[in-house]
Amino acid sequence: MGVDFLVDAVSSLGAEELSVEEYNMTFCSSAANKAIGSLPGLSFVCGKRSAFEQLKGLIPRTKYLDLYRYYEYAEGYVQTPNTPAVSLFFALDEALSELLSMTVDKQIQHYAKLAKILRQGLKERGFSFVVEEEYMSSVLTCIYYPEGIDVELFHHLLKEQHYVIYQCKGPLQNRAFQIANIGAIKQEHIYGVLNAIDGVLKVCHKNRNVLV
Repeated sequence: MGVDFLVDAVSSLGAEELSVEEYNMTFCSSAANKAIGSLPGLSFVCGKRSAFEQLKGLIPRTKYLDLYRYYEYAEGYVQTPNTPAVSLFFALDEALSELLSMTVDKQIQHYAKLAKILRQGLKERGFSFVVEEEYMSSVLTCIYYPEGIDVELFHHLLKEQHYVIYQCKGPLQNRAFQIANIGAIKQEHIYGVLNAIDGVLKVCHKNRNVLV
């Protein structure tokens, strides 16, 4: 049909089943951090050779985001067109070695297990989700705040216990928050944040009653 299939896999690569060839992707972009577990600062694009070639002659919008130029240097010189942050390449190489040693399949299973523990614990505490579980990724859970809760206090108290969660944006701002379970997260961290939420909810409910 002549339709390009572009995939943003910044968070999902290394955490979900994904095949550029099997899904016939035109381009797939990702980053060194997130599920791969390296340092932030590197991104990369995998795609069809023919699709890269079609970019030749197109005027790039910026000098540093000229995808064809990167492709040309990689193919012709095994190099990057600009001086790279070499230390980040070494970090990525180590992260990929660790991932391949563990195997991608086992890492996918690991993240799925963490997500299951987190979501079960949240449901037991009366939380509801923005997205139905069958459609969720294994690395991020989007949760509605309890009704009437002080959102800023909720986040502040969790941060005091060294757990940082993220507020949603747009129409979900002040209505829902996100918890990620990628990187060096282990089961004890999941149980830790659930226990922290228990304590924070008690304070928030007490504060709400005082205000009322």
